[in-house]
Amino acid sequence: MSTKIEIQRIESNEQLRLDCLAGYGVIVDHPICAEALRLANNLLVDSMDATGLNAELVNQLGRSLASIAANFAEGHGRSTLQDKIRFLRMARGSAYESICHARIYYIEESSEIRDIQNLAVILDSYIIRLI
Repeated sequence: MSTKIEIQRIESNEQLRLDCLAGYGVIVDHPICAEALRLANNLLVDSMDATGLNAELVNQLGRSLASIAANFAEGHGRSTLQDKIRFLRMARGSAYESICHARIYYIEESSEIRDIQNLAVILDSYIIRLI
């Protein structure tokens, strides 16, 4: 038999899940996840002919961008708020890693770097809202 506190916790977790999805059928449709995937796809398409050091940078940048989306999605698959926040913080860390790699790859300020920086700021705000 569930206690009143356990029922409230379950209802709270369900409400959190619904708030996080905010009308998106699957979490990869969420704007944060979708933007990270868009940036990763654009990078891979735009740099298909990269060789040498550029190829390595593209590979690392693509992986760190994909990691944003993967950690964001995995966080939403977790059952506790603490786990969700932990994975969202990993996604935010991957966003900052991506900024660093992008600054090396693109050499000068670019719209791609600004897009990644905006994504990091949005992730910060999203995490703060959950806390």
